[in-house]
Amino acid sequence: MLPIDYLHEIEHATFPLEESDPARVKCVEMLRAVNYVDASITTPSDRQPRASVKRITWVGRTALENHRG
Repeated sequence: MLPIDYLHEIEHATFPLEESDPARVKCVEMLRAVNYVDASITTPSDRQPRASVKRITWVGRTALENHRG
C-alpha cells in the first residue's frame, strides 16, 4: 500500500484511528515524517509496533487535494 492511498482511505475516518497491521503502521510512519498526519507510534515489548493517528494535518489535506488533481 502506498502512503498516499492510505491517506485517501482514512480521509473521512473517525479519529483517533488505531492501526496494528505492519503495512499500515509503516504508512503512518512515513506520513508522519512528512507532517501529513499527527500520529504516535508505540512498540510494546512483546508486540508489533502500533500507530495511533490523531488527525490529518492541513499539509496532509492539501496533499489529498493536490493528488486528486
